[in-house]
Amino acid sequence: VDTVKVCPQGGVLSPLLWSLVVDELLRQLTERGFTCIGYADDIVIIARGKYEETLCNLIQRALTHTKKWCGSMELDINPAKTTLVAFTRKRKLHLKDILLDGVAIEWKQEVKYLGIHLDSRLTWGKHVMEITKKATSALAICRRFAGKTWGSRPKILKWMYIMIVRPVITYGAIAWFSRIRYGNTKKCLEKIQRMACLNITGAMRSCPTAALEVLLDLTPLHLVVEGAAKAACLRMARSGVTGLRSCRDLPLFEQTHLLDLPRDTMVRRFNFDLNFKTELSTKKEWKGGTLPKVSKKEEIIWYTDGSKTHEGTGAGVYGPRTRYSEPMGKAPSIFQAEVHAIERCVEINLKRGYRNKRILISSDSQAAIKALSSFTISSNMVWNCRRSLNELGKYNKVTLTWVPGHQGIEWNEEADILAKQGASDPH
Repeated sequence: VDTVKVCPQGGVLSPLLWSLVVDELLRQLTERGFTCIGYADDIVIIARGKYEETLCNLIQRALTHTKKWCGSMELDINPAKTTLVAFTRKRKLHLKDILLDGVAIEWKQEVKYLGIHLDSRLTWGKHVMEITKKATSALAICRRFAGKTWGSRPKILKWMYIMIVRPVITYGAIAWFSRIRYGNTKKCLEKIQRMACLNITGAMRSCPTAALEVLLDLTPLHLVVEGAAKAACLRMARSGVTGLRSCRDLPLFEQTHLLDLPRDTMVRRFNFDLNFKTELSTKKEWKGGTLPKVSKKEEIIWYTDGSKTHEGTGAGVYGPRTRYSEPMGKAPSIFQAEVHAIERCVEINLKRGYRNKRILISSDSQAAIKALSSFTISSNMVWNCRRSLNELGKYNKVTLTWVPGHQGIEWNEEADILAKQGASDPH
C-alpha cells in the first residue's frame, strides 16, 4: 500500500488504514526470522538467542530494515521513543551499541508496553508498584464522593470500586499473575481493598479486612487477579492462541486440566450458504397440534428437544421409526443441547440417504433456530450443525421451524421425554 496522505489523528478509519500500511513491515520482519507484534503504531521486535553479540547484530539488522522501510513510506522513527531491553537472568552482559540514524539507543532495565511494565528479569515488581500507585490515586478520587456521614450511598461507592479501581489492578493479569504468590504483593493488594472497604462502609480502622470483605461480598483481590488471568487464558485458548504454558501453573488448571477440554466458542466466522429454510411459526398456527400447511403424507416430520436438569443435560429426537436419546453430561448449556439435538436429527436423515424429500425439523428453541440461520457464527457446535443442514439441503427441501414447547403437542412432548431421559442417564 502506497502512502499518499497522512491519517487524521482520532479518525475512525485511521487505525484500520495504518494497519494496512504497517502489515507489510511486520510480514517482512517475520520472514527474516524475527517475532513481531504490532498494536497501532507501537511495534515490538523480538530476537532470541544465547549470545549477546549475535542478538545485537540481529536487532541492528531489524532496525536498519525498519528504517529503510519507513524511508520508502516517507515516515520516520523517533530514536527517543525507541527502547532496547535485554530480557535475561544473566548479571553480566556485554551489549554493544545499537545505532539508529547514527544515534546510539540506550539499553534500559524496563519498558512500558500497552500499559504493562516489563522489567529485564520479568519479576513484575515494577508493574505491581505502578498499578498500586495508580489504584491508590483512583481510590483517593473516589473518596471525595462521600464522607462517614454524607455523600454517595455505599452501593454507588462499591460500584465505583469494582468498575473503576479494580480494572486498574486486573488489567493484563495474564502476564503478571505469577507475582501474586509473593507475600508482599498480596499485602499491597490487601491494602488497596482495605482502603476501598473503609471508604464504602465508613467503618472504624480497627475493623478487620476479612470481616469487611464478607460484609460487602468482595472477593480477596489476589483471587480476583487470579480469576482474571484464568478468564483471559481461556479466552485466548478459545481464539486458537498457542503458547499458554505459563497459564497451566494456575491451581484451577492444575486440578481440572481445563485448558485441555474441548471448547465450543471459536473465532467468529461467516457462512453465507443457506440451503434450508427457517420459520418462526406462531402459537396460533400450532393450535391444532400441527401446522395447517404441513402434509404428513408429503413431508418427513421430526421433533427435537434439549433438556438440562440437576442430574445432567440431554438431547432427544423423535421422528419416523426413531426414538433417539443422548446424555451429554453436566457441562453443556440448554442452548448447546438444543443445537446438538438438531444436529443429531440431521445426521440421521443424512445416513438414510434421502433425496428429493420435504423434511421438516421442529424445535422449541428460537435461540437455536436464529443462531443456525445467522450468517455470523462463533460457536463450533452451531457451525457443524449449519454445515450438516446445508449438506442435507443440497438434495432435499429442508425447513427448520419453531414449535411451542409444553403445549400438549404430542410428538414434541415425546421429544421432550427423550431429552429428559438423556439428561437423567449417566454420561
